[in-house]
Amino acid sequence: MNQEKGTAYAPQVGVNGHANGQGGLAVGAWMPDGNLPLLVTPLEERRLEDYLDGARRHAETLLPSCGGLLFRGLPIRSVTDFESFIGAFTSSLVSYEFGSTPRSQVHQQVYTSTEYPPHQSIPLHNEQAYTREWPMKIWFYCSQVPEEGGYTPIADSREVYRRIPVRIRERLIEKGIMYVRNYGNGLDVPWQKVFNSHDPTVVERFCRNNGILYEWKKDGELRTRQVAQAVAVHPRTGESVWFNQAHLFHVSNLEPAVREALDKARNKVQDLRVAKSTFFALVDEQGLILRNDQDQDLMAGKNAFASFPALKAALEGKYVEGRGAMEEAARVKGGDGQWVAAAPISAGGKVKALYATGFAWSAYAYRLENALRGSVKSGLGSNQKEPLLYVYVVVEKQAFGAPVSPEVNAQAILSHDPLGKAQGDAVYSAAIEITGRDFGLGVKRAPALGADVAVAVLRSET
Repeated sequence: MNQEKGTAYAPQVGVNGHANGQGGLAVGAWMPDGNLPLLVTPLEERRLEDYLDGARRHAETLLPSCGGLLFRGLPIRSVTDFESFIGAFTSSLVSYEFGSTPRSQVHQQVYTSTEYPPHQSIPLHNEQAYTREWPMKIWFYCSQVPEEGGYTPIADSREVYRRIPVRIRERLIEKGIMYVRNYGNGLDVPWQKVFNSHDPTVVERFCRNNGILYEWKKDGELRTRQVAQAVAVHPRTGESVWFNQAHLFHVSNLEPAVREALDKARNKVQDLRVAKSTFFALVDEQGLILRNDQDQDLMAGKNAFASFPALKAALEGKYVEGRGAMEEAARVKGGDGQWVAAAPISAGGKVKALYATGFAWSAYAYRLENALRGSVKSGLGSNQKEPLLYVYVVVEKQAFGAPVSPEVNAQAILSHDPLGKAQGDAVYSAAIEITGRDFGLGVKRAPALGADVAVAVLRSET
């Protein structure tokens, strides 16, 4: 897949709308009921470079009226050939910036199409119509023919516009469409991938330059807002085009079973607002994780039931919670655990898959620690020194702290038998010394997360 920067050309007229025979290429109808797309095939066998001039002229002449060309039978056998072909049309290719779906760069400005599992489909849409700047052309190349499926449905957005009721068109044209994106946390692609940078200042500069409102949330994640068009006007023909992605960003785009499972899981997950480093995954009937929101689908291909046996009970059609450990879901090296929940996704009265969500204990401790530090800091006077604070989550005989928390602190907490000392709703407190520093220790059980789970806080004023 490749994209070209916005460009406008003067109209050119072909022969009866079909410039047949140019550059060794013939043009004809592919579909019996219309001209989208027109089929372009070689008249004789030539080298790829010998077709390029004719292909370019066909595109300039025919694309404004038909909307799409299908080149079939050309000697394009590699990504290099694909790039050479595209070079006949333009030299102003763009990178996949401010994207909304996971893609991988194949070579230079060539990217994979959206990396979704084979059983999922993507509704019709115009490329990057959720932005104010978009590519004028997009190329697709099939490198490996699928054994089944693999189709790319297309439609004429001019005709879509004409079929939208006038009152709906007029309202959306007047108001525009606001896209609110919450990056990461299973809701969207991580902002580091969307903006191709780990530097927040780069993100902020991009947003300012493109009229995008941005907000860094307390958990370090990003939220953006941008009002974009509902309709665009074709730069060559002057025709109105239905041009937005409101349907893709709306929850109604999810399959009913998935939407129901999502609502059920998110409504029941304890402390989800605090544990922002959650992970989300789709799990098949055998426990295989099909997709997840971790970087590069780290959990995909792993067996969820092996790491979290309790989730298997969701196949009976009920919501379940459990605990376990999967290295790919960890937030620290050397050992971490996770709390998980799952809701069934049913079709035809039968459970077909699971929607799973959860968080790593270390990530949970990290969020609690940041929240506590912010709360304490806001209550300090101008001359008061900020205390040293650590938060750990105690699960059975383990204590999980934030990724940079000293392990010696965890061992000191466990030596006090925190689950044995903290009973009921009471807070267990003690004074302890760790590596020569005095700390106050407070422990309180967290029954919502399990009968053997507690939160421990260390505070030092020295």
